[in-house]
Amino acid sequence: MFVGLGAIEHRVKSLREFGVDQLQVACYPAFGLGFMPRCLKQLMASSAQGPRPHVSLQVLSSKEVKDRVVSGLADFGLMADEVSVDGLEPTTFATFPGVVVMMKGHPLARHKQIRPEQLAELPFLALNPEDASRRRLDAKLAEHGVTLSVSIHTPYAVSVCEMALHGLGVGVINPITALDYADRGLVVRKLSVEVTFSCFLAIPAGQVLSGTAKNFLAIMRAQLQADNQKLREYLKAA
Repeated sequence: MFVGLGAIEHRVKSLREFGVDQLQVACYPAFGLGFMPRCLKQLMASSAQGPRPHVSLQVLSSKEVKDRVVSGLADFGLMADEVSVDGLEPTTFATFPGVVVMMKGHPLARHKQIRPEQLAELPFLALNPEDASRRRLDAKLAEHGVTLSVSIHTPYAVSVCEMALHGLGVGVINPITALDYADRGLVVRKLSVEVTFSCFLAIPAGQVLSGTAKNFLAIMRAQLQADNQKLREYLKAA
């Protein structure tokens, strides 16, 4: 009850300050730090001839994204697939095979595709054990008799990218996050076995999205296709 009252109070304050045309989005870091700003750039460009919507982008953990959407504090959210979807109307926004990331000049960088046995004994930058994609990676590598030599755990793919850039090891993450770092010198390579990374679009159960929210979702889907094409070109040229 208190959460519901808090959501109503938040909405009333937002309406008083910014008017009706507002967009409130919650997103986990894998898509919130690079992908979402690209989408927002497109949204603002499309609104150049008219009033721009006021946007709130909250970059949070997947659990916090779910809580914010369920409580009505966000029109929709993007979150990883290890979180319960109770109280939501979830759909799969994106599913990609994971990629291997490493610093420039790493011994694995000369290969176009990385095999499971090549990851054995290397310092590995791992997502936390409760991460669903991490569990899928461990299971797939176990099929090949490979156990990772984990040096650092972290909950976020962006942290894996930063640490890989600093030469702390190699990691396997979703390719949309990896794409954000390729221009900074991060080396991205295919993994010979498929380990999926899924992103859920979370909408409160029974809620009808506003026109602004629907327009932004269309922009997000178009940007996802553009990013996917850029990624394919990068991996082909590697």
